[in-house]
Amino acid sequence: MNLNALSWAEKRPTRGAAAKLVLMLLATDSGSPEAVCFPDVNSIAVRANVPVEDVNAALLDFKETGLIVEFLPDFKFIVLMCGSESMGLAAQPVVEGGATSRG
Repeated sequence: MNLNALSWAEKRPTRGAAAKLVLMLLATDSGSPEAVCFPDVNSIAVRANVPVEDVNAALLDFKETGLIVEFLPDFKFIVLMCGSESMGLAAQPVVEGGATSRG
């Protein structure tokens, strides 16, 4: 659990309670210090008690508003943009297979 990401997520405006819960769950699941996570949309939907479609809509909204950066399609690998470490990671170019040039 990344407490900085969780505090950051709590303060971010979202489009409703379901989206806020999705963001908080992503932050809870993210690692330190870069706030990287590998979300399972179905698991998040079950944990948040919302339809999968609501989770996907929230993820798309987060991407469009710059709250997350998507490294792999279908949100299989994301970075929450909650600090300098995550912003630095997000600035790394993606290479074959979805990994950054850093790792």
